[in-house]
Amino acid sequence: MSTKRDETRARLLDGARRLLVERGYHGVTIDEIAKEAGVSRQAVYAYHFGSKSEFLIALLVHVEAAEGIAELLRPSDDAKSGIDALREAVTANAEFERRVHDVATMLLAARRSDDAAASTWANRMARKRAGIGRLVSRLAEEDDLQPGWTAEDAADLAYALLSSQVFDVLVSELGWSVDEYAARIWRALASAIVAVPADPARTKPGDIQDVEDRAL
Repeated sequence: MSTKRDETRARLLDGARRLLVERGYHGVTIDEIAKEAGVSRQAVYAYHFGSKSEFLIALLVHVEAAEGIAELLRPSDDAKSGIDALREAVTANAEFERRVHDVATMLLAARRSDDAAASTWANRMARKRAGIGRLVSRLAEEDDLQPGWTAEDAADLAYALLSSQVFDVLVSELGWSVDEYAARIWRALASAIVAVPADPARTKPGDIQDVEDRAL
């Protein structure tokens, strides 16, 4: 059950998300975030948001919860094999990147000129890379990793293919649908690092072929 304090905190973070995405990291002040949420500057400090960097850290946690990252990753967590776990993670990543594209784009731009934004982004990416590393390690433990790959190098490749930057180029710039992105990234990744040929049936019945047929 949410309390008034929880609701106010969520309102502050939602307001920060709207303004930061709309104006960019350097175009927003703490006072403006407080005004957007309908609270005083003093209220902002009461929630331990004394700087935009503190907002960024809290905002990422809030966005991940609000956009359901745990729910999206549940099929991967519950998968019976490493191959299925990785495939489900690719699908989850595609949908999550779609939901948080606005925040990711803002942070990517801000990190080039602001240490706090760079640190916040690096922290998020370190957690993502660690999660991918666990999935690929499971693949290796089950002898499903393509010969010639170490788990570390294979995880690096998966991390790169599942990055916000690749999503932005393929979906935002080149116009792939999120379904096309998920199916094709999985096919490329599975072909590269999975020991057996990528089987379209294991990527959900008909998904890859249906998506590619629709793209013609």
